[in-house]
Amino acid sequence: MEAGLYLGKHPVLKLEQERIARVAQRIIRGLFFHEKAYSVPEGYEVLAYIQQFGIDPILEELQGVQFSELRVVQNGVFCYIFQETESDPNSSVWLALFYGTLAFVGFTRQSPELRTHHINAFYHL
Repeated sequence: MEAGLYLGKHPVLKLEQERIARVAQRIIRGLFFHEKAYSVPEGYEVLAYIQQFGIDPILEELQGVQFSELRVVQNGVFCYIFQETESDPNSSVWLALFYGTLAFVGFTRQSPELRTHHINAFYHL
């Protein structure tokens, strides 16, 4: 009822977004290692965001992306898909789902400082 909307009497779970995002980032790091057999390289960052209200808006944004085959862990307790970028196999997007309801999206990408350095070096050629 924080927004002033009455939604009736239902159980509510208030999530600590930042804390869960840190856990999701560690999960992305682990999945990256599991899939690629090496850690996220130095100079790359891992971002992850919980999707408390579902994953449909993200799926709409990523319509053209050809994701990996669905990976299912422990009979569906956890499942995920991912895709690397064509130009950089260490940059990737990950979609995951806990218990079929709690979704998060994650990314691995070059850190902003490294991206800026590469762009500046390109223009000085």
